Amino acid sequence: MIALKEISFTYKKASVLKGVTEVFNRGQIYGLLGDNGVGKTTLLKLMSGLLFPAAGTITIQGAAPQCRRPSFLRSVFFVPDNTFFPGISIPQYVEGYAPFYPQFSKKQFIRCLTAFNIGYDNDIEALSFGQKKKLLLSFALAANTPYLFLDEPTNGLDIPSKAAFKELLSGYIDDTKLVIISTHQINDVNNLLDHVSILHNGQFVFSQSVEAISQQLLFGNETAADAEILFAEDTFRGRTTLTGNNSGYPSGVDLEMLYKAVMANEEKINQLFAHPENSVI
Repeated sequence: MIALKEISFTYKKASVLKGVTEVFNRGQIYGLLGDNGVGKTTLLKLMSGLLFPAAGTITIQGAAPQCRRPSFLRSVFFVPDNTFFPGISIPQYVEGYAPFYPQFSKKQFIRCLTAFNIGYDNDIEALSFGQKKKLLLSFALAANTPYLFLDEPTNGLDIPSKAAFKELLSGYIDDTKLVIISTHQINDVNNLLDHVSILHNGQFVFSQSVEAISQQLLFGNETAADAEILFAEDTFRGRTTLTGNNSGYPSGVDLEMLYKAVMANEEKINQLFAHPENSVI
């Protein structure tokens, strides 16, 4: 479990995070959404021990990330948006870095590389940006750490690789692991997330499980006459709306529309979850 309590962080004179409190539980894939500069990457770095909070506490299984104890460092893997590798071969990279992660599986690593269509014997310098991203994702999954933080993991990936990433990550998660994905590519993580958390103005303005979202909100092209429209937009497919879910059935979740709706109508949407009269039976 990861517990954030009143976390604040400032870059020079710019306040990024303002008293953030949240709990992340194992066995879940969390989507961390928000505009550019809202603090998503900063939050991942704080949880990785790469940055220290100005105020508040972070505990991961009872440990403070900023202490950077070896037992903590081998339990966490952070994949940044921009990758950096030394000028060595993939086997040399594995030989040098795998010993830091006791649960690293070379067999799993090669399986991930194969899914991404990358040969094990390649020199890293010969790889493209996208291939290096796939290499790091493969290593991260093979490290089998309990906590995995991914910052824009699908940036630089082609369409087949995005599909491979989703399949590999689905096979990676279990009750002992926790994954947090920070992304702007919302459609790339559709049907992958268990929980959605949205950062805005330095705080979480929305945080709910996908199951609860499907029960409380209805995403669709048709609206009942007596339904209050929480958000609507016109697309090439016609007018789509977001309302409270009175259908008696769970709704499919459109993450992009959910994000836009929370930004436009945060208070009313959160009220539905505070008073869940529309729960699906």
